[in-house]
Amino acid sequence: MKNDGKYLEIKWHGRVGQGVMTAASILAEVLAMEGKYVQAFPEFNREQNAPFVQAYNRLSDSPIRLHSPLINTNITAIMDQSVILNANLEANANGNPAADAIEEANANTRENACYIVNTSLPPQLIHEKLAAAGSIVYTVDADTISREEIGEPFPNICLLTILIHCLDWIPIERFKQRIRELLSNRWKTNHNFNFASASSKIIERSLQEVQKFPGFDTTSKNSDTNTNTD
Repeated sequence: MKNDGKYLEIKWHGRVGQGVMTAASILAEVLAMEGKYVQAFPEFNREQNAPFVQAYNRLSDSPIRLHSPLINTNITAIMDQSVILNANLEANANGNPAADAIEEANANTRENACYIVNTSLPPQLIHEKLAAAGSIVYTVDADTISREEIGEPFPNICLLTILIHCLDWIPIERFKQRIRELLSNRWKTNHNFNFASASSKIIERSLQEVQKFPGFDTTSKNSDTNTNTD
């Protein structure tokens, strides 16, 4: 993804406990290691016990002087499909519909943006549910991949992988290396195996299993392809 302005903006949406802020922090650390300028910050829900959380990144090749809410979002990563599929059924602790999460996901999102969604459903359906006209949608079953590789649904490494692919700022092999460095001291003592080593398999499977919808109606065989199709 080309930076056609001074910076790129990333939104993360998910549920409490899914590692939303962790994903934003890891992205910032990885790109900072590569000499990029980055910001990572959370948005805390004003309502106590609200299930949905958000985090944000700004990325640039030059120093970032701006410190404000996002203006033109380039990529939106959604870690929980329920904020899309159950918008009319699911409510937070104060009765506000989860449809607000869709509105928030689309707020200030620029045309031709990317959405990356943790779901087993096809990207065409997610594109329709998001009303993301003109935007590219990637879907990957991150819960299944992480559950099979590390024993629990921990979707953020999968979504980070697809996001790094979309950015195309660093090679995937370099991303693997950076992830291993960052994770080696974070979760190793909390599991019966080395999470840092397992991350390489998660990254590989994410790239193999991701599906893409290009953002426009098509009957082409390439309308639902893997990530090798840009």
